[in-house]
Amino acid sequence: MSEYAAAGIPWYWLVSVSDTEVTSIETYGLDHSVGHYRLARTLKPGTGFAVDLPVRIQIDWEQLTDLVL
Repeated sequence: MSEYAAAGIPWYWLVSVSDTEVTSIETYGLDHSVGHYRLARTLKPGTGFAVDLPVRIQIDWEQLTDLVL
């Protein structure tokens, strides 16, 4: 993740998967004042999936699981 921060990439998303599903998504925003990412939000199945930053996006958890597995 530090390489992305050093390159100035403003957002980093970490998608965690098990053998059968997407288990969580962590979104991180770059804190330019310290040069590293801060956790912005953790999403889990059943909590809904709508994120406003960096762009507004809404994806169904089942569709996301189908895409990554």
